Amino acid sequence: APGKALWRAIIDALEDGWQLDARELELLARACRCADELALLEKALDEDGPTVKGSRGQTVVHPALNEARQMRLTIERLLRPLELSDPAARHARDPISTQRARHAAQSRHRKGTRSLEAVG
Repeated sequence: APGKALWRAIIDALEDGWQLDARELELLARACRCADELALLEKALDEDGPTVKGSRGQTVVHPALNEARQMRLTIERLLRPLELSDPAARHARDPISTQRARHAAQSRHRKGTRSLEAVG
């Protein structure tokens, strides 16, 4: 099933010694269920085509078309927060993330300094 394939692909892609926490495993499980549902929607579209007969016999867009699009977005949103590698190692390789983190820390420091000046 597509959900099992997604699970295996994510788990197998983890760096050595890296594991997902309970929250991440739940997100992955939900994404896998969505992948199974997406496969059913795509099967219906393959069998019926992109249009079907409406209640009055008119041609309408297959409802599974929009549902499949929504399911793809849902899967993406569920997988986005997963930490699939050691964050420290990833940030060390990613100068943009390092630069953003440095800027955020400097900004927090400046705000904290201003707060202390207001008190003193």
